[in-house]
Amino acid sequence: MEYERILDPHERAVLANGARLLVCCEVRGELDRTVLTATIRVLARIHPVLAGRFVAVGDDYLVRTGSSDGDGVPTAPLRLAFAEDLDAEASFTPDWTTGPLLRVSLIEDAAGVIVAMSLPRAMIDGTSFIALQHRMWRIYGELLAGKPVFARAIEPVLPLSLDERAHEALTPAGIEEFRCDPAARAAGVVAAMLPTRSTPPDNGGHGFFGSARIEFDTEHTERIVEAAHRAEATVHELVCGVLLTSARRLMSAEAIGPLTLACLSAVDMRPRPAPPIPAEALRSAVSTNTAVVRVDPGADPIEVGRAVAAGLRADLRGDVPARGVVDTPTPTPYVLERGTAIPPTLVVINLRNITPPALPPGLALVDWFAVPVIDSPLPMAVVARFDGRLRIHLCFSRTWYDDALMQRLISTSAALFDRIGG
Repeated sequence: MEYERILDPHERAVLANGARLLVCCEVRGELDRTVLTATIRVLARIHPVLAGRFVAVGDDYLVRTGSSDGDGVPTAPLRLAFAEDLDAEASFTPDWTTGPLLRVSLIEDAAGVIVAMSLPRAMIDGTSFIALQHRMWRIYGELLAGKPVFARAIEPVLPLSLDERAHEALTPAGIEEFRCDPAARAAGVVAAMLPTRSTPPDNGGHGFFGSARIEFDTEHTERIVEAAHRAEATVHELVCGVLLTSARRLMSAEAIGPLTLACLSAVDMRPRPAPPIPAEALRSAVSTNTAVVRVDPGADPIEVGRAVAAGLRADLRGDVPARGVVDTPTPTPYVLERGTAIPPTLVVINLRNITPPALPPGLALVDWFAVPVIDSPLPMAVVARFDGRLRIHLCFSRTWYDDALMQRLISTSAALFDRIGG
């Protein structure tokens, strides 16, 4: 049986920029490719949208499940792919109009293999992707052991979008308040950006995707957490403060004094509606908050982080109902209509503590990471704690930024973290 629904404005906007989420497990041991192929096909019976595709209908798009559709265009079968390295995999451009939406790729070297899963960001977020990955490895272990696997589709097959949930909760008066509230308008606010390329990139055969990473050992991580707590701040506040302060220091030397920077924080909305959205409901259930702050080159990162957090906390409390992060998010059409979007200097996505998937005997998990892939001028920092270690994965497009600049941003940030948690 096939299912379909029209993408909401938020999903269409994300789909238009081609964004996808890539989640990777680096494993050691013998990986059975045949069993892994069978695993992803079972997974698609549990989540039929994984084998689906996007279909253009006038100015709209449908997401459609199933192995074929009414216009006779078959959905491509789920099978393993292979990539030379992470850059090649991240820079691969899938055709979501033929499907499938799920791509599982192996990146192999002498030390082991990275199992890379990716999906269009319009249909998933970090929470649901982690749940999906956990189920995949659980199925792989059961198939490898010859056990029967329960493969009934999770209902609803195509859950309501976040915009649809918001429409259910908002009253006409609430929508009108959002439209008219002058305090929510950000007209005239322009955030400073990191310097972009002045010439086309020479990537030496690499694709557009670039990344740089800071990782702290468990002892250093604990010192950073303790430093945040002593300052009565969260780790998210501290990370935002460090990254923005570092970015300010890399901006034009002629710009003396504070500059206006903007930090966009991703906010997991799953716990907030009633009833809460389950982790295994495959959908994008993330709202955002953009904090605008003035940052001097010599600013205290903790104070900058507090300024970022102030607006976010007000939104989460519902003190500022028109700014988009409330008990239910304001539907995207009204956000677009108001035209208050501020292109941020940086995007920070905090996945918090990652519970590693359980691998079967014979396989060992040595690394886990998630990266957003999008060819845009928005650098994105993914923050996570894995195996007790804090890491910040800075993802960027080489179309817009060169590797040297992003390495400087990471190095400057690492030095600030050393000073704070040293």
